[in-house]
Amino acid sequence: MARFLLYAVPVVVTLYAFIDCLLIPGALTRALPKWVWLVVIVLVPFLGAVAWLLAGRPAREPSGVPGGSVARVLPRRSRAPVAPDDDPTFLRKLADDEWSRKMRDRRDRRDRREGPTAAEGRDPESAEDGH
Repeated sequence: MARFLLYAVPVVVTLYAFIDCLLIPGALTRALPKWVWLVVIVLVPFLGAVAWLLAGRPAREPSGVPGGSVARVLPRRSRAPVAPDDDPTFLRKLADDEWSRKMRDRRDRRDRREGPTAAEGRDPESAEDGH
């Protein structure tokens, strides 16, 4: 088992460093350009991987944000809403529809209170007298 780990650990570390280097934007690598780091990791397997992990990766910021400085530079992907109630546009439309309904109900109540004569522009008292 120890012999297996002796060979497996360097392979895993090298593979991890290679994939990590591929995924990091080239502008964030330190010390060397990204393509040079990839070549070093492949040609000097374990030591190149350790060098990448110690000296080539972008420095993490103590901001508590996962990814450190990577999170600042990479553009945020806009996520499509999962459900309609998570969509701000849908929620805004619901609020507008609700407001329109309330205003329509208020107008209808006012018209019923004032009666049909007020809607025609006549004085309600003169309409009742028949004049």
